[in-house]
Amino acid sequence: MMRMILLIAIAGLLAGCKEDDPAALPPRPVVSEIVRTNQIEARDLTGTVAARVETDLGFQATGRIISRPVSIGDVVARGSVLAELDPDDLESARQAAAAGLSAAKVRLETARRASERTRALVARGGATVAQQESADSALSSAKAELERATAVLTKAEDALGFAVLRAPLDGVITDVLADAGAVVSAGQPVVRLAGTRDREAVVDLPESAVEALGDDAVFEVGLRGFRDIRTTARVTEIEPVADSATRTRQVHLELKEPPASMRLGVLVHVHLIGG
Repeated sequence: MMRMILLIAIAGLLAGCKEDDPAALPPRPVVSEIVRTNQIEARDLTGTVAARVETDLGFQATGRIISRPVSIGDVVARGSVLAELDPDDLESARQAAAAGLSAAKVRLETARRASERTRALVARGGATVAQQESADSALSSAKAELERATAVLTKAEDALGFAVLRAPLDGVITDVLADAGAVVSAGQPVVRLAGTRDREAVVDLPESAVEALGDDAVFEVGLRGFRDIRTTARVTEIEPVADSATRTRQVHLELKEPPASMRLGVLVHVHLIGG
């Protein structure tokens, strides 16, 4: 009897061990998911506030600069004087052009009278047709000379009006390219002006991060050290060529209603919040 009881106990123990054996358990389904880390969402980026419009400004006339009241960093309003040319030189050029126009008028009148006399002589047989043609050619040349002299005077008068270089928009002087006393030609840059109305944030991103950007990517841009001063921005331009040293590409973000404290050149933190 005791032997039967012992055999039953051993059988039960072996049955329990078989149930605990992992090999005897039914297989469980396993689901694998690949997670791709977005390098932009993982951290804040550092950028700078820049002007969307930055242009080199110069005179539309050739002359010598006698005044340049602005320097790098100066904030200017639209219409402010940035530089001036010597008006005496421009006035001398205008007077010379006016004298040239007067001389051209005299030559035209002389050529017209000569043509009329020659035509009358041809009618009476006192001059040849060849002489008439020569007189008419001189008259045509005199007319063309008058037109040229008129254009020269107009250009000289316009140049006199361009002696003052003014700011075409509100902005900040970011560079000075010519000093007082220098002789500049028409179109030569004198100062560089960055507009303050339209601003953007510029950040450098690696190629992999640029490729991960969606078309509707939205960023939060905050002032460094002042987290409560922030706004949103969207991508407007991505530089097509990467920097040869850092292998990063510049991304331009248009700021939506940027706070006044986000001045040009300040550091900002940039974080992807959507897209």
